[in-house]
Amino acid sequence: MKFGGTSVGNAECIGRSARIVAKAARECSVAVVVSAMSGVTNRLIEASQRARLGDREAGRTLADALRGEHAKALDALVASEERKVPVRSAIEAILAEGSRLYEGTALLRELTPRTLDAVSSVGERLCAPIFAAALGELGAPAASVEATELIVTDSFHGGAEPQTAPTRQRS
Repeated sequence: MKFGGTSVGNAECIGRSARIVAKAARECSVAVVVSAMSGVTNRLIEASQRARLGDREAGRTLADALRGEHAKALDALVASEERKVPVRSAIEAILAEGSRLYEGTALLRELTPRTLDAVSSVGERLCAPIFAAALGELGAPAASVEATELIVTDSFHGGAEPQTAPTRQRS
């Protein structure tokens, strides 16, 4: 199942989408792909462009805003503190990585396609653990998995194509 930005735009939307998945999961195995919350990807790209011009605060300011927005969604969706702890940790790690990308961009005043791809993925990476926790709260077994653990692409950043994973030769 794939849920785009409006389907995971805020806590209410994530909750509605999670209920759809939880219902489907009672009948069959389900894999879910989620987009970033509404407007997040555009803000990530805009901050990248500002960092490219040397704005070293753009990434920090956005990270603070995203931290608050995602924490608010998590709190609205998940009552269990036990479920919140690993999600908060994941959010912090993702935001720290994003902040390093912005800092490097601002220092070099260069935004490569590879860096832009990495920055653009931050929103989805922030949303996925929240969505998985919301599913867990509904009693559905769920785990957030980074796309890089499942998908192999070529090195054409900004327009990579899926590749067939190499297979092992049997001897």
